[in-house]
Amino acid sequence: MTRDPSRQRRARRAADRAPGPARAAGAPRQHHRVGASLLALAAVAAVTFTAYTGAFDHAFLSWDDPDYVEENSLVQRHDTPGLLTSVISNNYHPLTMISLAWNASQPLSPKPFIVTNVALHTLNTGLVFWLALLLSGRRILVASVAALLFGIHPMHVESVAWISERKDVLYCFFFLSACVTYWRYLERRGGPGSSPRSPCSFSPASRKGWPSCSPSS
Repeated sequence: MTRDPSRQRRARRAADRAPGPARAAGAPRQHHRVGASLLALAAVAAVTFTAYTGAFDHAFLSWDDPDYVEENSLVQRHDTPGLLTSVISNNYHPLTMISLAWNASQPLSPKPFIVTNVALHTLNTGLVFWLALLLSGRRILVASVAALLFGIHPMHVESVAWISERKDVLYCFFFLSACVTYWRYLERRGGPGSSPRSPCSFSPASRKGWPSCSPSS
């Protein structure tokens, strides 16, 4: 359940109109909540990153990794123009391929690719924390639990530990960034009588149950 952001906006506006001493009394409380949120976010990020450190010593897999990295001369030569125009393994995703090329080194090692995947997943976990914080009316506990479940859930292991699934963590980053940005836009746009609806929905009938976003009026 989401709380009405318009009610929070009205409360903030009332605080802005309050006398100086009242605003001064509320400032320390606001700083405390920001500090508590950052501390909770740091704890969730640390747990998530630590949970995946065991994958750092994994090797390349025989499924897709040869096409994407091991036998891909464009990636190993850091050939950005070539990656921008190439279809690889029946997929055209130049941003994914360029990001893989950034991790290519000589001699070729899987560790930089996996570490980058883990770092991106940790960043995505932070975005989940932020989005849950917004949707729950700035409830730190709700945001922490939601982000932690997202960060360490076993369903994400394939997308994080498998080098060829770089496209998944990149997709998740842009999707969550869009959700956070859109919700912030709705909060700023809405008046006292408006209530933003969640921009995200999950359809069991969709492929893999992936989430989708649609504009709210």
